[in-house]
Amino acid sequence: MAQDFNEDPMDRNASQILGRIAQTLNVPLTTLFSNRDLSPSIGSLSAAELKSLAQTTEMLRIFVKLKDVDARERCLDFVKSEIEQQK
Repeated sequence: MAQDFNEDPMDRNASQILGRIAQTLNVPLTTLFSNRDLSPSIGSLSAAELKSLAQTTEMLRIFVKLKDVDARERCLDFVKSEIEQQK
């Protein structure tokens, strides 16, 4: 397969990461790219678990759009700070 020289390596890396996340969450990769209803394979989850998964999916979908490494770091630092406050 010929390499697309216009392709952003960050986009390719983000797609690979999303693939691993989808596999870990046991959801189809398309779940992370669309706003449609969640997959029937996760139908056994509670309402709270579904909401958490939907929020996680939305956060990941938005996060991978950040091209600026510093912006990603600030986001991660913010989330880590919030976790520390909950302890």
